[in-house]
Amino acid sequence: MLVAEARLLRPSVNALERLMGCLDATRERSLYGDDIVQPGNMSLPIVSYQQGLHLNFLVSGLFIHQKCLAYQQGLQRNWPVDTPETGTQRSTSMITIDTGTDELLCHIDDRVAVITLNKPHKKNALGDILTPALRNTLLLVEQDDRVGCVMITGSGDAFCSGGDVSGMGASSAQPRSTQERIAELTLKQETLTLRLYELDKITVAALPGAAAGAGLSIALACDLRVAAKRAFVTTAFRNIGLSGDYGGSWLLPRLIGLARAKELYYTAQRVGSEQAVQLGLVNRVFDDETFREDAQAYASEIANGPSGALSRMKVNINRGLEQGLRESLVLEARHLVESGSSKEAQEAITAFMEKRPPIFHADL
Repeated sequence: MLVAEARLLRPSVNALERLMGCLDATRERSLYGDDIVQPGNMSLPIVSYQQGLHLNFLVSGLFIHQKCLAYQQGLQRNWPVDTPETGTQRSTSMITIDTGTDELLCHIDDRVAVITLNKPHKKNALGDILTPALRNTLLLVEQDDRVGCVMITGSGDAFCSGGDVSGMGASSAQPRSTQERIAELTLKQETLTLRLYELDKITVAALPGAAAGAGLSIALACDLRVAAKRAFVTTAFRNIGLSGDYGGSWLLPRLIGLARAKELYYTAQRVGSEQAVQLGLVNRVFDDETFREDAQAYASEIANGPSGALSRMKVNINRGLEQGLRESLVLEARHLVESGSSKEAQEAITAFMEKRPPIFHADL
């Protein structure tokens, strides 16, 4: 909703708000949103004083009303503001996070920590500089109260091509035993994909292009995945004679099932974005031209939600895969009681009673 449009609609909304009293009298509401009479599908009789006739007025006014409330909320959050003179601009600057290297970029925009793998000349391949920076940055944004969602993406036309193949096979300065190498790789995996999977914040992988090998594993470790139309994913490991790492063999079957996961590992076939949606690998596909803006908007909606409740949801769902129903019921009960006494719940209930969208992070 553009600011200019919202201001023009304000007089109409003032009149339409008076009609909402009629609507409320015939409409039952609940906190779960199961309205008996759905707004937008109900007609109210309006008397024409000039003609003395009853006309059917389609109550789309509630939709306009909600849009204007969203506009007011947007001003409080410093969302994009547009004017005919300046076009769309943000009223606050993005916050840059120092990662210690140009190979990894990070900034906070509308409560979204955008982490960008920045080696476009190598399709954002993982390496000895980028990967440690990514591990450390995940810890930083997890503890930052200004962040409600973490989005990992890649610069250029790729997400991540996996490990840098050009550096594979290089001999170490000091020979290590097999057990030492296993322990080292295990630690690297635990501090990246396991850390990502268990991160306290909701995570989104935004794929502008290819995600392959360990790059795919990183995307799978995120809670959600969005992709550009041109994007594709592939396990890729068989192409370089490796069995796979960074948790892909654990994550992939949980998303698409055992048989399909085995097929993708055994064949290393490319899966396009539309097919990835059908398989359950990707949640949304956006146009190539507007991909980054659409991905930002997708993550922003999550970031500005009730962060504590969303974090508890994540734990409920992740642990539910590994434990019985009885244990999950206990966990849900504990988390629901904790959520119910939170400021987020108080704000949501107050907003519901005042018929406005909740503002969970007005002070940040």
